[in-house]
Amino acid sequence: MTTPIAIGTRPRTSARAALWRRELLALPRRRPKLLALLVVAGIVPLVTALAGHPMAAAVLAWQVALFGAVVLGLAPMSGIVSEELSRGLVLFWAQKGRSVRRFYLERYLARQGAVLGAVAVLLALITAVPLVGGDVPWGTIRSLIVVVPLVALLLASIVFAMSSMGLSRDVLATLTYLLVSGLIAFNLRGRAGVQWDVARTLLFPFDGIGALYFGGESSNPWRAAATLIGQIIAWSAIGWYVVDRAARARLAQGSAT
Repeated sequence: MTTPIAIGTRPRTSARAALWRRELLALPRRRPKLLALLVVAGIVPLVTALAGHPMAAAVLAWQVALFGAVVLGLAPMSGIVSEELSRGLVLFWAQKGRSVRRFYLERYLARQGAVLGAVAVLLALITAVPLVGGDVPWGTIRSLIVVVPLVALLLASIVFAMSSMGLSRDVLATLTYLLVSGLIAFNLRGRAGVQWDVARTLLFPFDGIGALYFGGESSNPWRAAATLIGQIIAWSAIGWYVVDRAARARLAQGSAT
């Protein structure tokens, strides 16, 4: 459950610092067991390599890294807006004179910082696998260092947008979007045309993630990275716009009553 953050009870700078500190620590505070599970999962490939199983360690390393990207993308951002919309806290903060857009922008950026911090810890564990004998090519490590943060940030931005729409099951909504995107993308394979290219930009970029991770002569990693970054910006903007509209609507309803 999201804990209300007091506004207007301390100087603005200290209140902002407290907000950033609280959101940066959101994952260990709200999901300590999940964070512990990810750390243990990151240690497993290391132990496997030290036990003399380099191939198994290599398989576990990339599986743990991609699993961690999904979990860290979905869990920390869940409920960031929807819980407070349902409890009327957004209206309370709007009535206090606080800019709802700026408030949630700061919370969103700080929460994304928490995601990146957790990803960095996980990747540090994965990077250590080849150092202790794991059969993980450094090219794979470099791909994971690029792909895992982008996937985690993208998933977190989608969850933020879903939460801003007032969806209490924002993670489920995000997973549904991923499933639908995968099914549509599969049916669009081999189809050329501007309309199909536009349709692909609205889907989750599975192909872009594959191009970044697996590479290949026909892939364009810069274009793939630009696609993922563009979607992160787009979903962030959607969430930011929707939460502002929701706050304005709740404020108008409160004034009318």
